[in-house]
Amino acid sequence: MPSNYALHEVQGPAVPPKDPRSPMQPVSAKNPFNKMKKSFKARERERDRHSSKDTPCAPNDSERIRAQDRQIKVLEDTVNECNIHIRDLEKAVQHYQSRLQEEEVLKQELSSIRQNLLLDDEDEPWVIVKNFEEINKKVDSISLKLRNALCGADARQELTTSDLVEGLTATTNPRYLPRPFIPSGPTNSSN
Repeated sequence: MPSNYALHEVQGPAVPPKDPRSPMQPVSAKNPFNKMKKSFKARERERDRHSSKDTPCAPNDSERIRAQDRQIKVLEDTVNECNIHIRDLEKAVQHYQSRLQEEEVLKQELSSIRQNLLLDDEDEPWVIVKNFEEINKKVDSISLKLRNALCGADARQELTTSDLVEGLTATTNPRYLPRPFIPSGPTNSSN
């Protein structure tokens, strides 16, 4: 019963499992090409061992070495293709980063222009002055029309709204003529 013998053997404490997130990883975990390096070292040791014996390599060894050389060539080609792809991606990243920086500058300029336009709102003094000028022009045109309409009428003391309406309609209808004004106090004609 040799198979049961291993079950009754005393063993030490179990080795704790390695945390994949731990920062302390072995060097082989950091470099994916270590297996390839180990195969080179093993081949060199094998050549040294065979050369020290001065015996030719067995046919199986040379076939294995050729297979490894082919595998190395394929891996080197893959690595070169990956390096070319990485360079292309780095160029694309640089291009997009420069474009992003240009877009950021344009966005900042656009926001500053928008902010300046918001400052030129209707609360600006020149806008208020312009609006008042338009109002003054309208008032002047209305007063000019009223003066022309009332120009032929004599001035009267204590005019009422009905007197104004009579004066306005007198220009269109001759039967409504304003009453003449008679001054109530002394007039000063020495000026």
